[in-house]
Amino acid sequence: MAKILHPQFSFTAGQLDANLSQRGDLEAYYKGLKKAENCVLRVVGGVTRRYGTKFVRTAPDGTKFRIIDYTARANGADYTNIIVFGNNIADVFNVESGHYLTSFVTGKTDEVMSKCDYEMDGNKIIFTEENTAPFQISFTGGSASSASTYTVSDVDLSNIPYYEFVANDFTPTGAALTPSAVSGYITLTASAGTPFQGVQPGMKVRITPVGYVRIISVKSDTLAVGFVERHLSSTDPIAAGSWLIEKGWEPIISATRGWPRTLAFYAGRLYFGGTRALPNLIMASTVEDNYDFDLGDASDSDGFYEFTDSKDAAHIYMLQSRNTLEIYCNASVYVITTSGFIGPVSVKITRVSPNGIMPYAEAPLISDGGSLFLNNDKNGVYWTNYQLESDSYLCDLISELCSDMITVADMPVTYPTVVWKGDDNFKNNFFAFINEDHELVLASVLLREQVKGFSKLIFQERDAEGNFVKSKLLCICPVKDKFFMILYSRQRDSYDLLYWDKNSYLDNSTTASVSGQIIAGLNRYEGSCVDVINKDSGEYLGPYPVNSNQIDLETNVYDGAAVEVGYAFYMTIETMPIEDIQNLGSSIGKYKNISEVFVNPEEVSNMTLNGHKMVGTTNKAPVTEPFVNRTLYGWDRQKTLVISQDKPMSLSLRNILVKAEVNE
Repeated sequence: MAKILHPQFSFTAGQLDANLSQRGDLEAYYKGLKKAENCVLRVVGGVTRRYGTKFVRTAPDGTKFRIIDYTARANGADYTNIIVFGNNIADVFNVESGHYLTSFVTGKTDEVMSKCDYEMDGNKIIFTEENTAPFQISFTGGSASSASTYTVSDVDLSNIPYYEFVANDFTPTGAALTPSAVSGYITLTASAGTPFQGVQPGMKVRITPVGYVRIISVKSDTLAVGFVERHLSSTDPIAAGSWLIEKGWEPIISATRGWPRTLAFYAGRLYFGGTRALPNLIMASTVEDNYDFDLGDASDSDGFYEFTDSKDAAHIYMLQSRNTLEIYCNASVYVITTSGFIGPVSVKITRVSPNGIMPYAEAPLISDGGSLFLNNDKNGVYWTNYQLESDSYLCDLISELCSDMITVADMPVTYPTVVWKGDDNFKNNFFAFINEDHELVLASVLLREQVKGFSKLIFQERDAEGNFVKSKLLCICPVKDKFFMILYSRQRDSYDLLYWDKNSYLDNSTTASVSGQIIAGLNRYEGSCVDVINKDSGEYLGPYPVNSNQIDLETNVYDGAAVEVGYAFYMTIETMPIEDIQNLGSSIGKYKNISEVFVNPEEVSNMTLNGHKMVGTTNKAPVTEPFVNRTLYGWDRQKTLVISQDKPMSLSLRNILVKAEVNE
């Protein structure tokens, strides 16, 4: 006699690790899927086909890209633009309208721009990259519909601190040294010779038995002004041989030693982090001037520098200004807290996580609290969250059940991670990253409720014969309710700027009009096969080859209609193998048959269940009422339910209930 199993799937756990097959004892098992492709998981339950993508413009020249956003104000109104950086050139688009505004010359290679971190400062965007001096892009004028004027220039940094990279001590002979005081700012006067010739501010004078003076300025070969860092014993002349000049001190950031990798404004200062020579360096400006790094006399408002940990354990890759200043390194995460005033003496750097971040990646903030990031070992997604009540950090791995999705062993792009806050349709928090196959992995997260579900989004085109050809995703940037990306078209050898569009059912799509039975002006799709959807009715008209920049529908029924032209993609989900260990005892290894499926749809126009067509191929009247299927037959030891499509149309499910028989 067969036992009856009643598993219900809500999908919120997303695609699970293959090793979890038949682990029905886990709570996530019936919320998860064996496969989740081209779908978005709703944190409240349910799954829906992802948006299509709208073509904006061919990307600027280059093979590596970076997209950033900034908000400006004109005529009393705010507007948001994105800048798409290529090789020595950048394109500017308005986010609200999606319209192209202008292009400008950056003078920076695509290699540099793809690795830059940046921060806004009024009408300037400040950039850092470890092999490039900090620079800024200033914009003046402009609005949501008119272009600003963009100027690229170096950032004017003053009073860069010095650091002793090498020991190079010089002991003057035959000259005594007389200090004017034992503390504070003093003068140092040599009795003979030219001991201060070639000495630079930042170098130091070491005195025996006690005393240490940082050179502030050199007035002559025998006279210098300095600040006492270790008190002198007296103002008596110091005999020759009892003092020396440490000439190994040089600017702590430079073309020779490397420039900062990352930056952030925090608590009234500009912070730089990490260089080639000092990968664990944290360097802070004065409070009075974000671009002045004067160490002064170490008063509260003076600049300072510190180190997070050993060079090997703490390569700083990213700074984030939150409740604290978060410092993301290769092997750990540190914070500088706001407990009291942060100054040269009181600064405290605390390690809060034993897991570090990937180089040239981000740890973006999600709206329900905390930062998400891919760890440096490229095998997990971590959550770091500040707990206000306890003034402490919670660090947790959120991808332990979905480890198959974390395939970033050879990350193909820089800055591959983002958070998208969703739009009116998708109110989720989404953590997204580009995997090693140049696909988009999308995680729906509501971490305070322990909801975290991963799905995979694949972007394709069709060749001239209608076969699907995979596109390469290279760059992502969500801004407000739009999600921008750059895809490489293998068959057209072009880089395209696209964005998700909730009204689009196709990828890399445009809107066109039918004239008679011809759709013309499709030169961008020449040599490929495109799919066509009637914009008014939602009817799928099918794939057509593009010849001479046009397609022939071979009927004039759609004369004058607006159509969407692009490339089809299909949603596919597969449940975990049907089990019910908790209620009816283990059914692992026993033959099962799905006898009934209850489907609770939100909107379904095209759907197949285990190869059986359930809903037809028109968008005119999508199914929105629950329905039952009792036609799925066949016994299997690992019985699953596959929901898929063969037409690019709407498919959105709230949940499904599966009734299965077990052969005893």
